[in-house]
Amino acid sequence: MNEDLTIEAARISRGGLYYRMQSRLGLVKEDQLRPVTRALLSVLIAWGVPLVISIFEGSAFGDTSETSFLLHLPVLSRFLVGISLLIAMEPVAERQLAAVLKPLLSRPLLATGSQAAAASAAALAVRRRNSSLAEIICFLIACGLSLGTAYTLGAFDEASWAFTVGSGGDRFSYTALWCLWVSSPIYFFLVARWIWRIVVVGLFLKAIAALELRLTVTHPDGAGGLGFVGAFPNTYTLFVLALSCNLGAAIAGHLNAETISATTFTAVMVIWVLITNGLLALPMLFFTGPIKDLQQRTQDIAQAQATRYHIAQEHSVLQESISKASEDEISPARPVSDPGAIFKAARNLSTVLIQRTALLPISAAAVLPVFAAGATQLPLKDLFQILRKLLLF
Repeated sequence: MNEDLTIEAARISRGGLYYRMQSRLGLVKEDQLRPVTRALLSVLIAWGVPLVISIFEGSAFGDTSETSFLLHLPVLSRFLVGISLLIAMEPVAERQLAAVLKPLLSRPLLATGSQAAAASAAALAVRRRNSSLAEIICFLIACGLSLGTAYTLGAFDEASWAFTVGSGGDRFSYTALWCLWVSSPIYFFLVARWIWRIVVVGLFLKAIAALELRLTVTHPDGAGGLGFVGAFPNTYTLFVLALSCNLGAAIAGHLNAETISATTFTAVMVIWVLITNGLLALPMLFFTGPIKDLQQRTQDIAQAQATRYHIAQEHSVLQESISKASEDEISPARPVSDPGAIFKAARNLSTVLIQRTALLPISAAAVLPVFAAGATQLPLKDLFQILRKLLLF
């Protein structure tokens, strides 16, 4: 397969209207994503500008998260931490994805006859990645979610940083308006854009799993030669961390207001870990079919071969066939090698590429921000027990 096409398919952070706009502004180059510069600029726009506005409005500092813009955890988790992580993960995701795609799309693992089909799948993935329509839809979703946050701010007290008292009554402060019309769309767009690209990669891996792969049950990785694919979910660890920070901020607010119990908090943690692990590990299940097929076919052939081998061995030792096999059946089996090792390797083959060690970073990214939120109100002893069970399940 064309190596250039493989490299391009791994560049999941590039392409689309957003990338082209940044390229024209000189924020990214063909060989440089410059995540630090872009993250600082985005955070400056999404968090720095409203911070300056809040200082002028006198709402930057206060005793509570509702009266102080600086203390408002949802703002910090989205516009400071979240945006930084969503941009910082771009080169990390590309490196890890390339580490999976390069051996997966190369000989001898990918059969020669499947090279053209793999190239077509890679080209389709690149087209989906570059889709302007997809990014327009992501932006519209982001705008819709941003409007939804207006209802959240509307539940705040009149004295909060989100409101200004004027002659015409209470209205959203300029700080809140900037967050609603600028900061929130940036954050939600980055989230939606990453979700779409995760789907694109998942569909690409599904297409590759359907091709002819040169798998062998005796491969030392115990997964037919696909063991390296099991590390793929780690690609999105920073994405999960960004979302978990937002979830943790929301939970901290509810715990502070005493609107959720410890039982509900535990349930949220468990469900969140299951969702993040399940969805991001889903592409690994596409390879279960080919591995199971390899296992079954190898066992069937090895079992028949073993029967012939042991019939011949039995006759050689006892000078008689206990199973009453004829000489016509025994003679062809005499030069047959013992397939026992291959049969055992097939029986012990791992048909599911999902590895607990590979999912541990995702589980930690999902749990730790929520754990930190719980630590503000719940006993640490109980929290550590929950954390230990979740990370070692």
